[in-house]
Amino acid sequence: MVSMDLEILKRKSIADICVNRLGYVPNKGHDSKLWRSLKSPNGHVIITKDIPSAKTGHYIFKCDELGVGGTIVDLLIHLHGYSFSSIFDYFGEGVTPFYHPSYDPSPVTKEEYYDKDNTEAVRQIISDYKACNEPTVDNYFTGRSIDQKVVDLFGLSTLCSQGSAIIPLYRLFEGRWAAQTAITYYVLGYGRVATPGQVFTKGLARKDSFSLLKPRGTRITDYRSAIIFESPVDALSYFQMNGTEALYISTCGTLTNAFKSSIPLVFNQIGIRRVTLSLDNDDAGRRMTDQLRESFSDHPFEVTTHVPSSKDWNDDLKQLNS
Repeated sequence: MVSMDLEILKRKSIADICVNRLGYVPNKGHDSKLWRSLKSPNGHVIITKDIPSAKTGHYIFKCDELGVGGTIVDLLIHLHGYSFSSIFDYFGEGVTPFYHPSYDPSPVTKEEYYDKDNTEAVRQIISDYKACNEPTVDNYFTGRSIDQKVVDLFGLSTLCSQGSAIIPLYRLFEGRWAAQTAITYYVLGYGRVATPGQVFTKGLARKDSFSLLKPRGTRITDYRSAIIFESPVDALSYFQMNGTEALYISTCGTLTNAFKSSIPLVFNQIGIRRVTLSLDNDDAGRRMTDQLRESFSDHPFEVTTHVPSSKDWNDDLKQLNS
């Protein structure tokens, strides 16, 4: 089956594929104990681990320049211009060969990622999603102990369906807000996965986008405070427990260099004056908090922290409701 072939592909070393099959070269002097740095033929720099993820068994990469990362499939799409179907066509049968001489995709340039408004594409994805998954009373958010009235207040009631939810991610584009990509959250037993998780939309680079939640009927410029979380679920959980009026920003799991460098500039443009860092109460969350505090240090923001008692704010909410 093709799907199984791609699963096998994701379990192959990305460094080996890049160097031996795609023409990458070592980016000398930029390795660490855990990550190898490689440069692609079209000049993009990636880092990749020599060991697979303990959770999925997949090898992963990051490209901070483009703000993307993931498996070898994501690398082929975002850095080399392959469509998802072309990966099936050329890499699905027995996993090899990794390069087919009859298919030479155009290299993806940074401009194609940073200078494009994907709002219509994201709207179409959400529209198709809604058509296939009618909202139910027991949706993804209520399954995480978030009240339906909170879901409705933030305008998410039409975006959630049984067992999963899709949330658009935004960035500033030519002075206005544009949808850049979307993220789908799954829970155990629903969708195409057997474990809980999150999936970024294939074919739309994440770049420096983030989740931005605010109550319906308000404008971004109405706020002078912003709170940063790791997940939109944590943001909604925090609001349900505290009711704080602010822009609710979520990194959606990882903290990219693009986000760290751009978010202070974005907040300055909006008129934000106070920033609360409310990331997870674990080692990763504390590292992200320190990195963000450093990012804001050269700007005139009042920066505070508010850490959950449990690992994250949704855990706090579920304990409160238990």
